[in-house]
Amino acid sequence: MVNLPVTDNDNLKRLNSIFESGKVTLSYKFYWLLAIIDELEQRQKANKSLTDEMLLTDLAINMLSLAFYPTVYFKLNFGFNDKLSQGVEELVTLLQLPITISPDDFKQQVKAALKQRQVYKIVNDLLVYVPERFLSPWYIKSPTLKFNSRATSATYQEFFSNALNNQGPYLLYKCGQNSYLKLNQDYISYFCTYSSIIKSYAYYHLTLFLEKRNQGVPNIAQKLIKDTERSSLKAQKELFNSYFKLHGDKIESIYSGVVLTPNDYAVDHFIPWSFMLNDLIYNLAPIDTTTNSQKSNLLPPHDLIEKLALLHFDILQNVRVGKLSLHKDFIGEYSNLGQGQFKKVLAYTNHDFVKALDSTLSPLLQIASNNGFASWK
Repeated sequence: MVNLPVTDNDNLKRLNSIFESGKVTLSYKFYWLLAIIDELEQRQKANKSLTDEMLLTDLAINMLSLAFYPTVYFKLNFGFNDKLSQGVEELVTLLQLPITISPDDFKQQVKAALKQRQVYKIVNDLLVYVPERFLSPWYIKSPTLKFNSRATSATYQEFFSNALNNQGPYLLYKCGQNSYLKLNQDYISYFCTYSSIIKSYAYYHLTLFLEKRNQGVPNIAQKLIKDTERSSLKAQKELFNSYFKLHGDKIESIYSGVVLTPNDYAVDHFIPWSFMLNDLIYNLAPIDTTTNSQKSNLLPPHDLIEKLALLHFDILQNVRVGKLSLHKDFIGEYSNLGQGQFKKVLAYTNHDFVKALDSTLSPLLQIASNNGFASWK
């Protein structure tokens, strides 16, 4: 459990209530707080004033950029009514953005396209509720000013820019077509001092939020920020190279039947790495480079699980008779298929092994498909 730092300030204490379980039904609040903290951090790095107003449109674009990676690359489900993830997907289509774009480049592309009516609408739809709703623990309820009200700019500003009514992290202002927020000095100090803890707090609750909507999806916490580097597959390739030698340096690809050699093959993640976010040995197979490029992060047909299983069954048979040795990590990974017992896995018949691998990978294939990963034809 991640908690915010203790403070004697009663208003600051209310930050602990913004993500209370059951009260957050959409992802906006998490990303709104993260966008504000990110803006403060960027200003600190650039030696800019921390007390200047923040343009709400910029914060909305920041929210979209922060949600881009988990939405587009990892295809996490934010819920059917979540406009943040929907907005990200719409922008990807409208602006033809690659899934590998950096958050900074994403922000620049969206800002440059704001004059497009559809882009402007996607960005500003996020501002209909969240700036005011985030403040709800701190302000006096107004009988005349409601969420998404069509109140005049003067009425809006009179209420949300009045510190007597609104004692939250920021005050809200409207000026012409633009809206701004100005952070309370107490919160500037608190946010800057504890920014890393506050981000961890937000991401912890965001993880809980997404786990409920992505049952069975592995490693959700690691899919929230573009900070995940793929590990080297050196140890895995060493195992496959040794396996090649046992077969005269020639084996067939489980996908295409193409004859592979140890000097010309790639290691493929049967269920894509972007879904699994790990390199479990039994989810890997040697593959020709052409097919590897074509398959990319698409889902293979279910019936290929048997071919994958027979490949690994043969590897384990050679381990059993002493012709191959396994890295200790691979022993642990194969043990997953035998209720944690590697000896049990080694004793499997080929039928048992196929059944064990199928029962492990089939549900993951289905979940990945449900989350939007496309099938490889």
